[in-house]
Amino acid sequence: MNQNHSKKKILIIEPLAGGHHSVYLDWIIKGFIDNGLTVQVACLKNTLTHSSFKKLQTKYPFITISLLDREKDTWKASTSIFSLFFREYYYYKLYYNYYSNLSKIKRPDMIFMPYIDLCLYTFSLFGSPFGRTPWSAIAMRPYFHYPAMNVKAPKSYFNFIKKILFIKLLKTDQALSCLFTIDESLYEYVKKYYSPVSKKIAYLPDPSEPAAKIEKFKAIKHLGLPENVKLILVYGAITIRKGIVELFDALQRNLVDDNVHVVLAGQQDKDVQSFLTKPACQSLIKKGRVHQFNYFLTDEEEAIIFSAVDIVWLGYHEHLTMSGVLVKAGQYRLPIVSCNYGLIGWYTDKYKIGLSININAPDKVVTAIQSLTQHTTKNKAYGKNSYALFKNNLPIKSINIIIARLNLSKSA
Repeated sequence: MNQNHSKKKILIIEPLAGGHHSVYLDWIIKGFIDNGLTVQVACLKNTLTHSSFKKLQTKYPFITISLLDREKDTWKASTSIFSLFFREYYYYKLYYNYYSNLSKIKRPDMIFMPYIDLCLYTFSLFGSPFGRTPWSAIAMRPYFHYPAMNVKAPKSYFNFIKKILFIKLLKTDQALSCLFTIDESLYEYVKKYYSPVSKKIAYLPDPSEPAAKIEKFKAIKHLGLPENVKLILVYGAITIRKGIVELFDALQRNLVDDNVHVVLAGQQDKDVQSFLTKPACQSLIKKGRVHQFNYFLTDEEEAIIFSAVDIVWLGYHEHLTMSGVLVKAGQYRLPIVSCNYGLIGWYTDKYKIGLSININAPDKVVTAIQSLTQHTTKNKAYGKNSYALFKNNLPIKSINIIIARLNLSKSA
């Protein structure tokens, strides 16, 4: 091993721990360590108490953990444009102050941010908070480019400003080694319209590590689910925004066969729990058409769930960006019913991996469910297309892309 490389230090800045944050942090830490790099992680104080972060500390006890925040206050989420700007500025200053207080001895050779979206545009406005230290990051949520790439999304008067700031960052930040994006359409957009700066951006397929699929009848038996029914899966954090109301409304209609059931697999929030107490939902539950696994599933449990079901529901509200559940559906060869906007709708239509619908139109929801529960041949075709699209979206593939683009291989 190259001795100089073995001493190369990477600082990973990840303030948060919930959802995809801990998943990404896990495979990134492992990938850097496997390539002989010294890893340090900077996070917020309250992140240390999160269960997913505690698991990472147990898994990687030898990495150094440092705190970004020196004050007790934390950012309060809001949706107004002014609040979003100040949120970005808050995190930008957090990073700036943290790095300014690092001694030169402790400063890393490179900084990596698994989720730069917390302050992406302030990097463009004010320059890197890390001075001349090389940095790289993953951008997950830009959608200013959607109209140009035929991705359906609500109009925003700020798209033009965001586009200018995004391209400016690629053009002018000399310390930026590479900006990765899990959005294929963003990568294609920059290549098509801003070719001179496209060398600063790379497409990083949204990774997922599926456990081995098991035989369907064994999965159904293990879960105690009924045989000879069609199972529609809602997976992950179970919230109203995942189109639960619209899905249940469709199941109650006479046009949908009684052998169509729904599987809710994941932690339910209070709104969903309240919704399930309504008489119409209770009627479906008493008929045995709703199967609940109201907790955070392990990788093994996830594999059993995906092996048992027939269709994955992605009829989400206001979800414009990429979806890990979309990738998992493909890796298990499952067709989807999806919203007809954002990246989920774009992937569904472009690659023919299921049916995209207006989830606010009950007849469209019913028709889609009927179609996918009654036509096995069509399901297999959608599942085959989805598998071909996402089968290689693996963490090892993604870390290899990062290592290669940042020239961090052991032989470098």
